[in-house]
Amino acid sequence: MERSDDAVEQDVRPASSRATSTTTTAVNRLREMSGLTIDQKGRLMGVSRRTVHTWLNGGALTAANEQRLQRLLAVVIGLGEETPEARRAALLSAANGPSLAYRLVQEWPLSAQLQAPAYGIRDRIAL
Repeated sequence: MERSDDAVEQDVRPASSRATSTTTTAVNRLREMSGLTIDQKGRLMGVSRRTVHTWLNGGALTAANEQRLQRLLAVVIGLGEETPEARRAALLSAANGPSLAYRLVQEWPLSAQLQAPAYGIRDRIAL
């Protein structure tokens, strides 16, 4: 069947399905661009590895986690590094004080920081 030139494709999925698709796209983009492990992404988002796996498979995020995801993705995009490995190194490097990853977690409300999985000693003492 041929399509007419004035035919417009519309996304007829329910809004919740479109949101999940957008979220899954953002999580996958972060995975591809950041070079971070599932565990590292979970730590930066304040969730478990299992939760990150759920998101990668289309699971829904809370509004707060959606904000953290968008913030982290924006930081990764803005790093200007050429490869995922270089972006990961830039996020985790503590050569000039606290790592960027550590500083991102510090942006969260205190209640969220207290729920975040523990970091290694280097992160805790900002080496």
